[in-house]
Amino acid sequence: MLRNLRLEMGCSCGSFHAGMGNVTPKNSLAGISLRHLEVFSTVVLEGSHASAALELQMSRTNVKRLCGELEEIVGRPLLEDLGGGRCGATAFGRVIFGQLGPLSTALRKMEEAVKQFHKAGRVLRFGAAAGFFRGGLFTDYLSRLDVSGKFRSCFLKVDAQGAHKTLLAAECDVYFGIGLGESGRLNRVELGEVGWNVSGGKLPGRPKDLKKGWFMLAEGEASVCDGLMGMFSEAGARGGRLIGADEAGGLKDGELLFSADTVSPLSDAPSKGWPCHRFSALMRHHHPYEDLKAMLCAGAGKGADGC
Repeated sequence: MLRNLRLEMGCSCGSFHAGMGNVTPKNSLAGISLRHLEVFSTVVLEGSHASAALELQMSRTNVKRLCGELEEIVGRPLLEDLGGGRCGATAFGRVIFGQLGPLSTALRKMEEAVKQFHKAGRVLRFGAAAGFFRGGLFTDYLSRLDVSGKFRSCFLKVDAQGAHKTLLAAECDVYFGIGLGESGRLNRVELGEVGWNVSGGKLPGRPKDLKKGWFMLAEGEASVCDGLMGMFSEAGARGGRLIGADEAGGLKDGELLFSADTVSPLSDAPSKGWPCHRFSALMRHHHPYEDLKAMLCAGAGKGADGC
């Protein structure tokens, strides 16, 4: 099936290559996605990145990024600045725009074939930052995650900064971590609370016992860490500051450092009433594995409605 599809893909894209003349794309067509074509086409039709962003309901930054990625793949400028916030297709861009129909059809057929092949194979790709593979929190959760008879699993080390991009590119099915923020194109599945490790002393009885000389290690997305500091303040804590790992070794005697306990297994209330990080999983909206979310929730000891 895939051999026939490759032959059909080559026929469909023949005119595309012909229109490119003697120019050879840097990475052939391997990196082009339907999203690249949709965004480029909308920009050409709308005449500006801003108008395309409104039409596609995405940020102008992402529209420009995707157009830039497409230009990088084909190896030539596709858009030119017309002034006043307007832009238009270059001569080369107009060639590409004229071939979007057959190219989109070929890519769509390829994606559908890969999706069917992937679904039949039932491979589930778990991603997490390198540190999570060494922690008891993640391994304890995986030991209770029943994938036998449903999936073959594999594991990818994914830097936290690249988690969203890896998921949206379908290079990973689920990303696990703490401090994961919301996203309009991703579902966040809450799996449980994560307790605190306190360096430099013991965990005080309650947040309002914190007056000064305490710090929180910035783990996860900045907006989530800022929100957690706000929750500490609302609970009565005073002072405090977020710091990076490079500052953690320079604390003075008597100063407390809060960091997420990624070693201890999940528990119902490890934080003893303190505001805390959440252990979460991110997955794409409309993932082809319909039973994936329910399976993740069951691993955390929750029903699908409880996640």
